[in-house]
Amino acid sequence: MHLYLAFGILTSLGVTATALVPSVVLIRGWFPRQFGTALGVASAGIGVGIFTVIPLCQVMIDAIGWRWAFRMLGIVIAVWTIPAAFKLVHDPPASPGDERRSSASETRRRPEEPTLATALAQRSFWVLAIAQFFGNFVCQMLLVHQVAFLVDHGIPVMIAASAGGLVGLSSVFAKVASGWAADVIGRRSTFTTGMVVVLLSVGLLELIALSPHSEIVYVYGVLMGIGYAATVPIMPTVISDVFGQARFGAIFGALHLANAVGGAVGAWLAGAVFDMTGSYAVAFVAAVIAGVLTIGAVWMAQPARVAEAPAQP
Repeated sequence: MHLYLAFGILTSLGVTATALVPSVVLIRGWFPRQFGTALGVASAGIGVGIFTVIPLCQVMIDAIGWRWAFRMLGIVIAVWTIPAAFKLVHDPPASPGDERRSSASETRRRPEEPTLATALAQRSFWVLAIAQFFGNFVCQMLLVHQVAFLVDHGIPVMIAASAGGLVGLSSVFAKVASGWAADVIGRRSTFTTGMVVVLLSVGLLELIALSPHSEIVYVYGVLMGIGYAATVPIMPTVISDVFGQARFGAIFGALHLANAVGGAVGAWLAGAVFDMTGSYAVAFVAAVIAGVLTIGAVWMAQPARVAEAPAQP
């Protein structure tokens, strides 16, 4: 019960307050014109963390146990993450669109970007909610269960943990590349490519189940890192394209709720399926279906606008 309360509730509150939503909103404010590229570079730090922390955690668990491994990570957060946030994180400057204008041109009618309330009434919001839910359903299912799956199929623990770290390492470069591709080539095309690679990773896990070899495990780590990396920094840019900048924070935060629920359901479902059947096969079939639904939903979301209204002087 202590673990559920501390890790399940307190950690989730901390992650919510410090992770994707506030980071994306900050980056959107600082780099509105190169949103995809900037988000790709920034989110590459997640890959660095995965690459270093997963093998390090396994070493600490083997050496000092999982309780002290948790404590050591807590110390790192206390002595580095919190002070760094106070020192390095700053709100973006106010854009000209945020300031009250009084010129005569502002009295003309102009299109208004949707508020959260008007976005909730639009089809694009719920289509993107579906994409958020099923996209993270797939990714978190694999990220949470990949090491356990590999170990269950005869892969040595450190090789399995190294494969998890390789997911992070490959995602470092893939996130930068995918962020650039989102700005230059297109958001939806880049996202689709990443999700297809994630689905190929699911197929590799099925192949490992039939013939477990370390070489295939490392190929899985690279592909999963590339696919996962191509999806994480792209979805916020798609949401920004659909709903604009003015209320981006509120709308993205609301849509991220679907992302969080999808990740929770995907991770739980895979564990429940394994407990009932002794296999991840059914869960992986669900992951493939969810990936296909995600791709379709992303392409269905179209830019949303409310009816034109007279601007206030």
